[in-house]
Amino acid sequence: MKQLQALHTQLSSLAEKQDWQTLAGLDRQVQATVQQAMQTITDAEKPQAMVELAAIQKLYQDAVALLQCEQGESASEIQSIQRSMRAARSYLDLSK
Repeated sequence: MKQLQALHTQLSSLAEKQDWQTLAGLDRQVQATVQQAMQTITDAEKPQAMVELAAIQKLYQDAVALLQCEQGESASEIQSIQRSMRAARSYLDLSK
């Protein structure tokens, strides 16, 4: 149970820092920790474990949504830069 709580804390910290590379790199560790925790959890700990797992899942969903939003913003910025570059090239071509 402590493993799940520690994992949740670690993932929350990385998500707050928006450290997507480290967060993505922990994916296998997350899977292994969850599997190991599920094998060692007692019946009395199961309700709390379900709460922790739900929190970890929500954290992942929120992180993925935020990352997709940032990717969309980055794509928009790149498109804007490309339009500006095309306009600048057109202007330079016309001024020759």
